[in-house]
Amino acid sequence: HATRSIGKFQAYGNGLLIIGSVFMVLGPLDRSLWLIEVGLVVTGFSNGYSRTVLSSLVLTAVEDTDVGIATGVLNMTSQLGSAMGTTVMSAIIANSVEPSTMGWAFGAALVVALFTVPATAIARARS
Repeated sequence: HATRSIGKFQAYGNGLLIIGSVFMVLGPLDRSLWLIEVGLVVTGFSNGYSRTVLSSLVLTAVEDTDVGIATGVLNMTSQLGSAMGTTVMSAIIANSVEPSTMGWAFGAALVVALFTVPATAIARARS
């Protein structure tokens, strides 16, 4: 039952990530600094919240003797995901200063965020 509760919290965090990403898309398109700021706060909160919940989920799924390696793999995949996301967004933005380009970059991040909710639902159904 603890795994199901953790999965529910993960879904909430992922939902907040989607909401923050929408603000991050609308901000540049509307040339609105406050929308971007709201998006940064919400995505920052949801990212930190979701990572904490994900850590709990991973640590409850492994034996005590495997906690070290599980934490290491979790940290490594987190770093790889951040690096890949930064690379993709940098490639989309390149040297453009157009607000629409920023909107496209954050739109790509929004598409990835949209996949997190079904992935969490599938993981919850399997547990």
